[in-house]
Amino acid sequence: MLVPRTYFDYKQNPNYGAETAFREATATFITPFMPGLLGMLLMWKKDYSGLYTDSETLKTLHKAWENGGKNVKLGSRAHVRII
Repeated sequence: MLVPRTYFDYKQNPNYGAETAFREATATFITPFMPGLLGMLLMWKKDYSGLYTDSETLKTLHKAWENGGKNVKLGSRAHVRII
């Protein structure tokens, strides 16, 4: 949508076209990537190098994943906690 909208606004007035291009480009490129870049910057400043797990943790998670679907019947709301 960036190019067609910018084109039609530019035909009306070049200033409108420039404003539309900036607005559309900001929404198209900045919005999806900004949370990841901000998180990366904050973790880099704190010298965060990732999660540490061992094979026992991974085996436990795998066992929980395998057994998770067996306890809940399809269509039941047993997994939903009502507050």
